[in-house]
Amino acid sequence: MATPNGPEILRVFQYVQQVFRECQQLIIKLDGLMAPEWKPLYGSRITRDVTSSLYDPDHWLVEAIFRIYDFEEPLVNKGITISFWGDKIEEPIITIGKIVYSDIAKRGHWDLWYMWFDDEVLPIDKRKLDGTVLEHSPKDYDFIESVRILSLPLVEIQSDNDVENKIFKKLIEL
Repeated sequence: MATPNGPEILRVFQYVQQVFRECQQLIIKLDGLMAPEWKPLYGSRITRDVTSSLYDPDHWLVEAIFRIYDFEEPLVNKGITISFWGDKIEEPIITIGKIVYSDIAKRGHWDLWYMWFDDEVLPIDKRKLDGTVLEHSPKDYDFIESVRILSLPLVEIQSDNDVENKIFKKLIEL
């Protein structure tokens, strides 16, 4: 394998920055569509668990981002996660879902992500990237009553029209 040179490495990081900017635009568009009824639960926060520790380089780069929305009914959240890389994906994906909680005090930033990627909750053979809505009640998450969830390849979201039709409308229907 040839050693990559500096300009190639630079282009990789510039591309990653461009993907992040495009995801920002997607989320800003979605925020506008969800408003005023649905509000971002965590303000402008879109990720966590990234580190600046010298001893944890696997978490220097964002693996996924989230955007969770809250409505008048506090036990119901809708949202998206965008997963850029990880052991369980071959390409970046967007996961869209609705979670009904039985105990809101135990709610977490990554619940939607876990509802898709936890093998005990959703076995890998059931995960399809075709927009099929899956419903389940996770046994190992006693604070979650039910989940409706689907995923698509991130590259399928190419325009504002896609954000509206493939994300927003799906969120509202869930």
